[in-house]
Amino acid sequence: MTKNSATIADVARHAGVSTATVSRLINGIGPVSKHTEEQVRNAIRDLSYTPKRKRKSPSSGSESGSPPRSIAFLRIGDFNSTDRSPVTEHLVESLHRNADVLGCNLTVHHVPGLEGTDVRQIVGDAEGVLLRTSNIHEVTRESAAWLNRVPTVQVLGVSRCRRLWLDHVTPDNAQAGTLAAEYLIEQGCERLVFAAPTLICGVGLERCVSFVQTACEAGKDVRVLLQSGQSAADDGHYAFERDLAGFDVTCKVLKNRVEFTREIASINPDPFGLFIPTDLELAMVIPQLQMLGVDFQNGSHAIGCDHETRCFSGLDSMPATMDLHLENIAARAIRRLIYRIQHPNEPLVRIAVSPNVVPPDQVLASDPEATLAHTYSDMVGLD
Repeated sequence: MTKNSATIADVARHAGVSTATVSRLINGIGPVSKHTEEQVRNAIRDLSYTPKRKRKSPSSGSESGSPPRSIAFLRIGDFNSTDRSPVTEHLVESLHRNADVLGCNLTVHHVPGLEGTDVRQIVGDAEGVLLRTSNIHEVTRESAAWLNRVPTVQVLGVSRCRRLWLDHVTPDNAQAGTLAAEYLIEQGCERLVFAAPTLICGVGLERCVSFVQTACEAGKDVRVLLQSGQSAADDGHYAFERDLAGFDVTCKVLKNRVEFTREIASINPDPFGLFIPTDLELAMVIPQLQMLGVDFQNGSHAIGCDHETRCFSGLDSMPATMDLHLENIAARAIRRLIYRIQHPNEPLVRIAVSPNVVPPDQVLASDPEATLAHTYSDMVGLD
């Protein structure tokens, strides 16, 4: 690595922390422990890293002396409880890499909600905002109104909702459900199971509905198994049942993780095909099912979503997964934000990036993040 060629992601890896932590320290926007600060500063020194805000970028028009464009990544919602997947962390890393290529300075912020929040005060002099919301804080007309003083692009979230108050770049979550069902059918599974260790909404529900539809259209026996901390909904019905109405599907809500895993393991006849819509949850469930006698090596098949290969590193039976192409999404989101800054009155658009299935024998061998040069070349002329 040559001097000044390091990126913020390189610093984070060298220091053993997240890119969000490095960003907070560099930009002075959040608390960092003394030990962590020392690790990061040592990494910056070791790699001869110069923060983007202190240097000029060829991509930003350095010949004219103009400074790099300043943009912000704003996370809204209670992600500690609703977004435990590493996806958001990987998205931040991808955004930082693409921001470097496009000559932008990216800062990262987190707020619990938009109501009563002065967005401009949070993002400072940023020219635009990349917005990531948890499922319980889906963007509405009212919440979008809080962002009307700064160009904004929503990143990730439901890909086929009818409302569009902001530009939106996201994986095609419905296609992810379809691909999961098709993969399990190709493996010869006659009984397909969608299982989520939580009650589903938003992205999870979108993946579930398309999974169920594809399985039913193929004439397969399909079940939806979810976990809830309560025995029944207040009115005796759950919200997801409305979206699955009309499909020949068996739905069941279990009280806890023990009942949840036992219900999956008791499916008869075995083998079956299992789709859990996040790799993090799938990696936790597979060992529990194996202890209950489910054979994922010579019988049943499993597939997750997100291509979080680190989640699978300790498994002795590798499942398939879905690559959402976060590097591609990050590049498109930043380029769309730059376009929105330059063309504030243009019509809003939604860009849905197609995922692809990664079979078990390629999960650990393949790189979930396409090379930046390839991704950037793919983006030229788009949007």
